[in-house]
Amino acid sequence: MTTRTHQEQVWETNLRIKIKNLLKRGFKKFDEILPLCDGAQPKDAFRIFNELKDTNFGTSTNSLDYKSKFFFKLPAANPKFFQWWYTLESQELMTTRILDIHNDHDIACIGTPTLAATISSYNKEVTLLDIDEDVVSLFNKVFKGISNAEVHDVNVGNIGLHRKKYDCITIDPPWYPSEFKKFISRAIELSKDGATIYCSIPQNLTRPGIGEERAELISSLQKCGHDILYIEPGVMKYIVPYFEEEALKNSGIETKNQPWRSSDLLVIKVNGTKTLSFESEVINKVRSFSRVGNNHVFRVFIEENNVESRFPIRRVDGFSKSISNRDNVEKVNLWTSEKQGFQVDDIVFFNEVIQLWSDGNNIDETVKIIGEKNNDKANINSIKQIIEQLEEYTGFWAMTPESSVRRTSEEIKKKNDALSSEWAAKASEREHGSRSDGFRIEFQRDRDRIIWSNGFRKLADKTQLFPIEEDEHLRQRLAHSIEVMQLASTIGAAFGLDKNLIEAGSLAHWLMI
Repeated sequence: MTTRTHQEQVWETNLRIKIKNLLKRGFKKFDEILPLCDGAQPKDAFRIFNELKDTNFGTSTNSLDYKSKFFFKLPAANPKFFQWWYTLESQELMTTRILDIHNDHDIACIGTPTLAATISSYNKEVTLLDIDEDVVSLFNKVFKGISNAEVHDVNVGNIGLHRKKYDCITIDPPWYPSEFKKFISRAIELSKDGATIYCSIPQNLTRPGIGEERAELISSLQKCGHDILYIEPGVMKYIVPYFEEEALKNSGIETKNQPWRSSDLLVIKVNGTKTLSFESEVINKVRSFSRVGNNHVFRVFIEENNVESRFPIRRVDGFSKSISNRDNVEKVNLWTSEKQGFQVDDIVFFNEVIQLWSDGNNIDETVKIIGEKNNDKANINSIKQIIEQLEEYTGFWAMTPESSVRRTSEEIKKKNDALSSEWAAKASEREHGSRSDGFRIEFQRDRDRIIWSNGFRKLADKTQLFPIEEDEHLRQRLAHSIEVMQLASTIGAAFGLDKNLIEAGSLAHWLMI
């Protein structure tokens, strides 16, 4: 009998863990598993696959909740919290890597809610720490019973003192040296000895001096006794947040809304407990506001800190063009997810105003409530002037008009479902989801995408029939598709089926041939 070397034993163990985790994630066929075995020879992978394939590992089937219920419901990004989200492709690729290595380990995510959600979708327990209360609230609502999220500011406290330690931690710090040291240090505090930290870092041409900053960070980690396992270029891509799109547009730069920013991946092995030295900042409390059902589209933020000004509210134009702390921009204490920034001299007053806006009150109702609450009816006109100035600058009330007759998308769906028969198809989980526009439900948007598509328009130029015996008019496929929709809708209505789904299928039937 041949005795295996230590290297062979480690290799065998790692390949066995890889195949076991793939089976746990729901892969059943060898042809699906082999390409994911990191180059292992088919004969070796097949041998271990046969040994493990009938074992009940308690499969953790992937749920699409991280897309439909979390990613597409994420609160509108806060530009001062540096909220750039990973693309869905990056989330899935990184999650696959983490679960392959750390499926049996304790995992924490600091400021990486999209990764925490994707990992949780495999029924894998994760701890998420994030500064945004709205993100934490959504995460706990979607993944209740699987994972847990807590509000945390990396500037505050020693988070590793009175809590469990983790084998794997993911972090995505704002791209400034001080922030990297804070996030990495907090991750070390949460780490078991020998834990792995996965950290997104800026690429080499992100800005002048970035090479020196990266080298200094690596040197600091090594001086603390930690190992740099590797740096892998271009691993994580980011979607373009609306605030960045607006900032570029305000600067006169026209770009397509496509991922253009990527990060390299720095992987650290933690040895011991020594952290990097950094200076904590005092971060004033930030409150976020939004109207009901509109949280993922638009938010308003107020920092609990007055700014001395000659005016009750003053617009800071430079803020709308900036996407970096290196830009010399005046301080703002009221801003929006659309990259509008303002200085206000009375935080208490504007907190009240924005809260009343958030509750659905119109301008007159807001003025009346504030005047009565503060027993300040004598200054009712000046209160109204300030609020009207806020509306002139921001358009808060105009962008979310309230109507007692307009139905929300949730109400439309509920009404449709109530009118449909038991034979009507229900919307299933979607592989490719999207954010709601606040008006239409899923099948409506499917139908509308078809109507506005280039493929559907091209049907106008394609002939369906040449009815020479009947008349001289040619029949186009576009007209035919509309006629099919009319007939199908009539039949569907008689059976209580979903009108929008029928229309979508009918209009698209020629596109699918």
